[in-house]
Order: sequence, then structure tokens, then C-alpha cells
Amino acid sequence: MGNTGRDGGGRRTRVHLSLRAAVVAVLLCSTACGNGPGGFLRQPACMPPPYVITPDQVRAGGTVGIDAGEADCDPTYGDAAQVEVFVTTVDGGRILRELAPMTDAGGFSTEVVVPLGTPPGDYLVSAYPYDVDWCDDTGVNNRLSRAAGDGLVRVSCAAAGLPLVVLP
Repeated sequence: MGNTGRDGGGRRTRVHLSLRAAVVAVLLCSTACGNGPGGFLRQPACMPPPYVITPDQVRAGGTVGIDAGEADCDPTYGDAAQVEVFVTTVDGGRILRELAPMTDAGGFSTEVVVPLGTPPGDYLVSAYPYDVDWCDDTGVNNRLSRAAGDGLVRVSCAAAGLPLVVLP
């Protein structure tokens, strides 16, 4: 075998062959799964842009604006992208959920009305790209396949939320 060597004791080794195989694997991966089109290493991690709410105190029935600029990276959410906005209690009880348009780069501006009858107290406002696995920080934009029935169970990341106070 031309790819074998001899160790210090005269025994044949396959070190050179293993090293060559490893180099070939790295080169193939850098082309197929890294730097080529569709590769997972083609861009750094790209998370949704940060958002702000205004005002952060409102009475039930009042309006809260939720805004985000474009992402610094290239998330490529698509022409029909939407943002999913939630207002929840601090322990996760849902007060409202709405969808709003979002740009391909994650920018959006929308308003939600805090439902009449919402008790005074502390709440959280969350905004995430809709129908996207936003927990993935590999740089890949993972569209969820709700209709495909792929059998995967999606888990949530640590949910971010901005504080909102509903006044009496």
C-alpha cells in the first residue's frame, strides 16, 4: 500500500492515509457545507434585530408601538415576512398575539392595542420573526414547516420580552 508508513518499531501505519482523508473531508465540507451557496458557514450568525416599545406604560385600551430597524446581517426573511407580537403576563399568560409585516432584513413598525379589561400590572412585549426558527444561531434561516408535518418538536429559546406596565 502506497499510503502506509512505518512507525519507530517497523510496523506499518495508516497515519498518512488518515491525514489525507481528514484533509479531503475538510476541503469537501468547506465547499459543500461551508463556503459554497447554501452552506451553513456562508455567513455569521444572524439573529433578529432588537426592537423597542413606546410607551412602556399605558392604560388598558391604549396603544403601544413596537419598532425594529433592519438587521446588521442578512437574515433573508423573504418578501412576505411577518413579525409575531405577543403581550404576556410575566408568568407567560397570553394577553394578545398579532402578526404584522416585516422587511426581508427584519425591520418592522407596528402598533397593538392593549385589550380593554386588562388588569393593571407588569407585562412583557415580545416580537419574533413569524414562521422562522429564530432560536437557530448558526446563520441559517430555518423556515418552520408547519404544514409539512415533519414530526419535529420545536423547543423555545429563552424568550426575550420588554417590560410594559398597564396602569390603573
